Amino acid sequence: MIGEKSQLEYLSKRGNSYDKKYGMFFNLLEGLNVEKVLELFGGVGIQTYYLENHKNITSHTIIERNEECFKILSFMFPNKKIILSDNRVVEYREDYDLVVLDSGMNKSNFNETIELMKRINSKYFIITETGAFRVKFKKDLSHEVHYQEVIQKLNSFGYKVEKVLYEYNYGLILINNDFVGIPSINRNIFSNIEWRDYIKKIKK
Repeated sequence: MIGEKSQLEYLSKRGNSYDKKYGMFFNLLEGLNVEKVLELFGGVGIQTYYLENHKNITSHTIIERNEECFKILSFMFPNKKIILSDNRVVEYREDYDLVVLDSGMNKSNFNETIELMKRINSKYFIITETGAFRVKFKKDLSHEVHYQEVIQKLNSFGYKVEKVLYEYNYGLILINNDFVGIPSINRNIFSNIEWRDYIKKIKK
């Protein structure tokens, strides 16, 4: 394929950690009835691959700010709407069923992330949260307490968290704005290796 070696070399080193990440992603996708999807950002297309293979997507828009990743996405998914842009200059005029926000929400960019979410109307959000790394620096802080704090902050802006799955230094958060109940917070036990098949296709 095209010679975007730096991205592929990076992915080839992720191995077990990506098995876990996409095990979490696959688990959160299960049970979601979604047709209109927005991805911020697409990366090399791993989440796009999962969505394409496991959901009946009728409208799929991908925003990507890295030109190298944009080339890979355009090559692998020629029938999807892929935009090379910084998300801050995009106008989101459609309603979506699911927004996948994989830019890494944490304490320093939380307000910026909320401002972005406010511009998008969607029932579901799947957010990668990277602030959990601070747990290892604070002996009195557990992952559960950290994510309870994150959930409270999201609730204060009207977002309803249904589920959190986490690894040592990051987690995935499922927001379901129709959810009523107590959100679950669990250490990840899931693993999925389908992303490895996709990477092989890129390398061809």
